[in-house]
Amino acid sequence: MKTIDLTKPVMEQVVRLERKRTRRWIRIFSVTVAILLIVAALFLVRAALRLSERHTWDLFALLMEDKEIISEFWQDTAMIFFEELPKSSLLIAGAVAVAIALLFVFTAKKRTVVRRKMQELAKREKKQS
Repeated sequence: MKTIDLTKPVMEQVVRLERKRTRRWIRIFSVTVAILLIVAALFLVRAALRLSERHTWDLFALLMEDKEIISEFWQDTAMIFFEELPKSSLLIAGAVAVAIALLFVFTAKKRTVVRRKMQELAKREKKQS
């Protein structure tokens, strides 16, 4: 009686499936992080532009004048600067940064598993070569 060895074709299909799933997860994760980084950068740029429009950066020129001016007016300058900050843009950028950090924390285990899968798949490709 003739026996058919299905191990190799089945294993090739499993490897193909795992490679596809791993690449898809990496792609989704990368796109998500990229989008969140772009959103955070846009809100930070928006905040910087608003500060430039209001000439808030010019307050620091006052502090470059003299040591006496620095010691006397640094608190007033700092308070004015913080009042001029576009808080909504900075709050949104901060929230997005926290979301990115949480994404990395919550996916730490999955990223480790994906990294191991990629290493095993690379080993398998080397053996086949």
